[in-house]
Amino acid sequence: LNSPEEQKKFSEEIYAKSVYITELLEDINLSFKMDNTTATMPMNPESLDLVAFMQQLTADIANNPQAIDYDLGFMSDQDQLMIKADPKLLRRAVQNLLMNAVLHNPSGTEILVSVATDSKQVIVEISDNGNGISASARNHIFERYYREDQKSNVNFSGGVGLAVVKNIIEAHKGVITCESEEGEGSTFRFTLPIVSQS
Repeated sequence: LNSPEEQKKFSEEIYAKSVYITELLEDINLSFKMDNTTATMPMNPESLDLVAFMQQLTADIANNPQAIDYDLGFMSDQDQLMIKADPKLLRRAVQNLLMNAVLHNPSGTEILVSVATDSKQVIVEISDNGNGISASARNHIFERYYREDQKSNVNFSGGVGLAVVKNIIEAHKGVITCESEEGEGSTFRFTLPIVSQS
């Protein structure tokens, strides 16, 4: 660590790892809560503009040192989409999806976040042109503690992260799906009810 550049890079790596550990502990905590089938996820919903919310989260991940070699983009067919959601939980879910797209794909991967509506619900997609996910992994991708065979060419493990994402989306009365082909990238899509404008 002789040069200022080396010191800066080391500090960024330590910070990124500390953030990762904190987020992993949050996921594990939520996962333990989900083990109690009679418990419901604690929700503190409030009105928020999903377009601005997703745009800011995309920018936050793009500025993460781990994502420096990835091409993140954002698009929306609306200037504003109001929903009722717990901002902390929804942020956790989206961060998980975006960081998965970064961590499980090679440098240079393009990651696009899009927001749209069909008047009854909002539709969020997080797509990438990276490694893709095997058919066997897709069948279990939202299960807790599932790990793809380490001998697989696809570097993917579900862990607790995607199970937590699924539970957060469902707690908001939404649905999440995954479409993917090995070598052709992945698309995670979730829907949420839109707030009535009447």
